[in-house]
Order: sequence, then structure tokens, then C-alpha cells
Amino acid sequence: MQTSVLATWMQAALNQGKKSTRTREERHACFVRLQAFAKERRFHDLAPASITRKQISQYIAHLQQQGVSPRSLQNQLSHIRAAMRGAGMASKADTPEWSNQALGIASKPGDRVGKHRVVTESELTAAQAHALALGDRGVEFTVLSALQRCLGLRAQEAIQAAGSLAVWERCLTENRPITVSEGSKGGRTRTAVIPEGLRERALIAVRAAQELAQRHDGKLVDASSLKAARDRYRHACATCGLVGEVASHGLRYAWAQDRYRAYRQEGFEPAEAVRRLSEDLGHGSGRGRYVRMVYLRGMCDEA
Repeated sequence: MQTSVLATWMQAALNQGKKSTRTREERHACFVRLQAFAKERRFHDLAPASITRKQISQYIAHLQQQGVSPRSLQNQLSHIRAAMRGAGMASKADTPEWSNQALGIASKPGDRVGKHRVVTESELTAAQAHALALGDRGVEFTVLSALQRCLGLRAQEAIQAAGSLAVWERCLTENRPITVSEGSKGGRTRTAVIPEGLRERALIAVRAAQELAQRHDGKLVDASSLKAARDRYRHACATCGLVGEVASHGLRYAWAQDRYRAYRQEGFEPAEAVRRLSEDLGHGSGRGRYVRMVYLRGMCDEA
């Protein structure tokens, strides 16, 4: 029996590592789309080891006609390259000919800034006040938004934080960095240093989350699956006013600016403060320019 295009690409990508649940879901969606394209164009052998540049160019043009954004195109191509590497074709996937630039989907200056901004304290307070009328959903929103604001978590990380709460409580009590692993982007574990000014507030947030997890059989969101949990939290955020430019990711921006200010107050030069912040956020020490452009946008004291 012939293996489907989807199965072939998923297996090749798996050879590159399991990655996070979110990454696997995104890859699956990407390859489902690729399989539909292959069927439409009658490409009978559209495999990671044999895909041609002409085919990938046609696929990109196909997605552009459907209105797929440049950033989404870059993500799609990233998944395709990962599968190519998993099929032993890294020598082709990593050549300039297969780069975003060569394929006409490179980012322009400022493209990565995004639409989000810092969620202010007054906006968070108003959102959490609105949540009081939402019952269990409101309690979940209040707990998760507090975790994002006090620990610098992505929404996915906050949703999946239940198993880490006891360790985080101990770390905060002992004034040590926390380790974030569950729900992290790409499955990459990171450590984050919590600013002293947020430590007590973070402890309160973690303890409130522990109480919620006890009531929900070890979960912070009462949902049947991870996708359902994400949807439930996203809908609660929208209902409470954290949507669009003030989506919950802006809570992470607020944390990042607090962390940067704390590093400067500790005597670190701007460049070193940004480098440390980038590691706290899970972007690595080499993403300083990106961190300044996205997380520290609007601050007067830039590195």
C-alpha cells in the first residue's frame, strides 16, 4: 500500500525530533495542506527526499493566491525544510537556493514587530474584574493571566504549567530562577530569573494556580484536550478584553520590560541586559535585536 504524502512528511519531520505538541500540530496542518496541493496538481511523488524547487515555488504561489500571509509562508517552509532534513536532504534544504530570500518570502524590516503591545496594569486589572462574572472560566482566566504577567509565560506555557507549580513555588521561595519546559516553543526548556519586584506577586499567582489545579484534577483549564484548553482560554481572554493588540501575549511583554529594567538597575549595560532577557524569554542569547524590536519597543533606554 502506497504511503500517503501526509504520513511521509510527518515521519520525515519526526526524524528531526518530536518537538512540542504545538509544533507537531502545526506541522500536521502544514502537511495536510501540502497533501491536498499534491493531489490537486497530481504530483504522485511529492516526498521530502525528492521535492523540487519548482514544486515548492508552485506551492508558495498557490498559498499566496489563497491569501496566506508572508509570516505564515515562512512557517510553512520551515516545516518543509525540517522534513527534508529528516529525510537526509539537509544539503539541499539549507542551500541559499531554498532560502526565504531566494523564494521571495523574506521578511522586510519591521515585519517581525507584530501587532501586540504591552498590557498595562490597569488593563489587566479591568480584565480580571470582568472575569468575576464568568464563573469557572473567569477563575481560569485570572489565574493564567497572572502567571503570564508574573512569570513571563506564553499562553501555552501557562495552560500546561500545572506539573511545574510545586517546583516553581520552591524556586521563588528560595529566590532561584524557574525552569519552564511544558508547553514551551519548540519543546525547548529555558530558565527565567524573576525580578525581585515581582517575586511575591509571582508566589501568590503560583499558589492560586495550585489551588485551581487541585479542583480540576491536576489541570488549570477544565477542558477535554489541549486544543480545547487553548480555545477556552483564548475565548475567555477575548471576553475579558485581552484581544487584538492587547492579547494575552502582551502580558509577557510587560514582564520582559520589568525584567530588563531590573537588569539595568542591577548595573548591567543595555546590551548585556538584553542578552540576559533574551535567554529568560527562551529566544537564546543571539536574538538581542529581535528582543529590542519586539519586547522593548517604546522604551526610552534601548540597547
